[in-house]
Amino acid sequence: EDGTDPYFFFSQFGQDPLLRTGGLVSEEDFEIIYEIPADFWLSPIHIVVDTSFKAKTNSDPVGIMVVASYKNDIYIIDYIVKRLKYSETKEEIITAYNKYAGSIENSAIHVELAATGDSVVEELKSSLPININGYEKPNDSKPARFAAKTIMIKSGRVKLIYDKLLGV
Repeated sequence: EDGTDPYFFFSQFGQDPLLRTGGLVSEEDFEIIYEIPADFWLSPIHIVVDTSFKAKTNSDPVGIMVVASYKNDIYIIDYIVKRLKYSETKEEIITAYNKYAGSIENSAIHVELAATGDSVVEELKSSLPININGYEKPNDSKPARFAAKTIMIKSGRVKLIYDKLLGV
């Protein structure tokens, strides 16, 4: 290490301003919420899903994140990162819907239309009374997409619910 700032090094020499080991945000960038405001559950809930092809260990895991926008802040309510079969993925989404969004107006499920996403969207549309949207897989890499959100995270506008931070 020659003392050069890692962001500078990757930007200038690697033509990529992202560190390969992370470092874009730290734990201190998130506000930890210990008590949810009384009117919080009036906010629409969004369940965002990144599906996978199979539950094998060499496949990407399924990602399901439950979020809400409340008073201009983003609250991460719950998340699941697991290797799941197709039927298990569908069940996890339905469970998240029933637990968090079942009675809240304007809530929605957003599913990436990659892997099994198309099928998940079609099946959920026929079985759940909620807006279910498919979205195209973005062209940018996951690190690049995350880097684009770091300003919002570093501004303290993304809140983590204490239970979920501990994985309880």
